[in-house]
Amino acid sequence: MGNDYGHPDGHHDELYQARLQIYGQGGFYIGPVETPCFGREGSARSVGLLVHRANGETPDGNDFIKNYVCRFSDPNQEEPDYECWTPLGAGISTHPFLTLEEGECLWTNDDVLVPNYIEKFHHWNQDPNEYIFTNYQDFSILPTTDHLHSYLRDIHSATIRTDLISGGTGGTIKFKDPWLPDGVEKLGIHKNRGMDGAEWYPHNTSLVIQPNESDFYRGVFKNQGLPLWYPPYYRVRVENPQYINFHGQSTTWYFKGWQGTNVQFQDPNQLETGVAFTDDDAEAKAVYKGHLASNIAGAVGPNSQRKVLYDGTIYHMVYEDNGEIYYTYYEDGEWKPEFRLSDGSGLNKQPCISSSYYVAGGKIGVVWQKDVYILLRVRSSSSDWSTIKEVNDFADPNNATPLIDYGVFGF
Repeated sequence: MGNDYGHPDGHHDELYQARLQIYGQGGFYIGPVETPCFGREGSARSVGLLVHRANGETPDGNDFIKNYVCRFSDPNQEEPDYECWTPLGAGISTHPFLTLEEGECLWTNDDVLVPNYIEKFHHWNQDPNEYIFTNYQDFSILPTTDHLHSYLRDIHSATIRTDLISGGTGGTIKFKDPWLPDGVEKLGIHKNRGMDGAEWYPHNTSLVIQPNESDFYRGVFKNQGLPLWYPPYYRVRVENPQYINFHGQSTTWYFKGWQGTNVQFQDPNQLETGVAFTDDDAEAKAVYKGHLASNIAGAVGPNSQRKVLYDGTIYHMVYEDNGEIYYTYYEDGEWKPEFRLSDGSGLNKQPCISSSYYVAGGKIGVVWQKDVYILLRVRSSSSDWSTIKEVNDFADPNNATPLIDYGVFGF
């Protein structure tokens, strides 16, 4: 006797279901349809299994379709050796018999896809309000259940890494993938955990995700969560600070935000955020600034400019790093994390600092050069910095070494 999808079976009490139609002489149908079950109580229902490709096709009869949907068979609880995943196939003409009112456990075996197709399982069900994103799932077969739908989506490459703007490489990033099958195991098959249960995995310096069968994540889906960040979607996380060697010395690195290409972040200023990859070769970068570190020699030179200032209470310092101007101050026995004074677009250099500490309500003023402009920012006694103001321009874009001091009319 064959099993319910037409292939011979190797177990003596597999789940068998027989469907009987009674015909009289001449081929006329004369009797009711009976659906006796063997090994499991219940009535059988023919259910269509459809797989929808990323390009919208609903194929039928392809080699990979034959093994795409599998059913977990558990014919004898007392003999677990008989448990198995039984291929049901999928396609327009595939209508296996499933048991009514029972939890039929079905698995989308997308391992058969990746070697030939750059796509993988994304969700079950047609209605967006009823999407199920776990690769195997218990389905309750109802009298109204006509079809079960499994959807594939294209997968793409992506890179997630640290970006040390002062130079060098290092650090750790973490990634959470709701589709990664690393959860509960059922006969060798791991279930993906979904949005709420997905695990964080750490990666050193850089994580490169590729859409192939040997990759740990096997590619990423595009635009997950967009535009309103409905789950599921991917998440990234880093620690702050991180301690990474720079020029042979252990250096403290402070997180400055997420940036990238072909990506969108749910909250780019947070250590942990949702991330959506919008195209191939997407890159998400956790930007870090090295504390008291610079990618140029003589960051606190030349001698003609004041880079360090004592205002009678604490020390203040400004310096250039990777085309930006940073301010820090010394208090409680340590230099505090830097604050960026420039706008982040580069080409900033040659800062100079001054103070009105001898005037009530002392202020800090900083000037620097950007291309052919001299820019100014002033910090009030409340520690609030003004917006960037252009105070001069000149024709020569070479080092202007601007100076600043406080007088009758201010800075």
